[in-house]
Amino acid sequence: WAVTPFVLAGSFDHIIPPRIDLIVVVSAFFLTALINSTSCDVRDMIGDRLAGIITFANYFGKKHTASCLCFMAALGCLLVGINQYYGNVSKPATLFFFITVLWSGIVASPIYISKFHLSKLISEPLNDSQVVFNGISLIVFSLCV
Repeated sequence: WAVTPFVLAGSFDHIIPPRIDLIVVVSAFFLTALINSTSCDVRDMIGDRLAGIITFANYFGKKHTASCLCFMAALGCLLVGINQYYGNVSKPATLFFFITVLWSGIVASPIYISKFHLSKLISEPLNDSQVVFNGISLIVFSLCV
């Protein structure tokens, strides 16, 4: 999931000099892609079950999948925040991580919250906007460093 941003970020050493910032950027892309793809699996749980496809969402259920993704996002933010506090991660990389993870959580939340049901016609483009948002954020990040 994080190969493309890794190649982009790694090929421009002058854009992201500190290696830990590169790890933070790649981690943000990995985590947001994981949230996005797993959330897409939640939307298709019934069809996947009928087709015999075993996904994380099918195996653990909607509630446990949401809990696991929230835990991973919170843990990632905590680790990046601690490293930023100790000066290991730049402020732009920290903001990039926090904003992209927050955005992926916001756009995925209607999939998990039954009261806030959006039609697939709206939720799918919204969830897919996470990739575009990450790309725009990476460009802004590269201009800030």
